[in-house]
Amino acid sequence: MSRPLRALVGFARRHSLRSVREARGRCLHATLVLGQEARRLKLLDRVRFVRWKVRNDPHYLEHWAMLTDDDEVLDLTDVQVDGTRRVQRQLGDYPTDFGAPSIYPPEPLLDTYAEVCGQAQGERFSRTQLWKLQRQVLALDARAGLERASPRALLRVAAGLATLALRLAWDLWLERLRERAGRLGYSTRLADSPLLRWIEPRLPAPPQQRRRRPRR
Repeated sequence: MSRPLRALVGFARRHSLRSVREARGRCLHATLVLGQEARRLKLLDRVRFVRWKVRNDPHYLEHWAMLTDDDEVLDLTDVQVDGTRRVQRQLGDYPTDFGAPSIYPPEPLLDTYAEVCGQAQGERFSRTQLWKLQRQVLALDARAGLERASPRALLRVAAGLATLALRLAWDLWLERLRERAGRLGYSTRLADSPLLRWIEPRLPAPPQQRRRRPRR
């Protein structure tokens, strides 16, 4: 193993997340951070990003990690996979529920990451940032489908784009409903109901917002 690759492995071990709770929802961000370090070490020609679409799991839709040129995976959120913190494992060691992995060149996603996040690179993405990153992933999937001349792959990309757009629209709608409920002084749980949009104009003002009638 070369010295830069050993340095990248050391970085992965130091920055791996320790618990499922800490790692939840952060696999893409952690992988991009690892990709930035690989770029700094001039290793982008030796690594790829890898994504699995997780099946039969209500908590996880996908999982991201980094693949080196010797088929070893560096995974900062490996604790989500089976509760261990191995950080390094072989590509074939992932559970069957993870399905067949998709492999991506790191440069386009790292460039998009820098573009959408700039200096404000938090630990979790906003919905807009996630939309732009996932759109780049779908663009890479489309390019791969064109190279393979695979209509089925292109149909999957189109379906993925539609699903992503609907999910983003739904999340933004719920977020606005929660904000409205908060402004009216009601519990934000009320905003979890799709009926709020119909109910809200018909709601009386909360007690603390009602004007007292002047005494006569």
